Amino acid sequence: MINVKIREFENDIINYVNLCEDVPIEAKYLVFKDILQQIKEEANRQVTVEREQMKLAKEKESEEHE
Repeated sequence: MINVKIREFENDIINYVNLCEDVPIEAKYLVFKDILQQIKEEANRQVTVEREQMKLAKEKESEEHE
């Protein structure tokens, strides 16, 4: 199910980009590059938050066992 949603998402993006014929390919590239950078930064933030939550959970567990 998730793979189907991802594939549909990908196809929707490709179709939309292909419909925008008046936008130069160089501009499309730069826009995608910027979007991917934003996604990368958000993913890194999420990983940092998850690591911090895991660290706090381990500390709490250690305190409970003492």
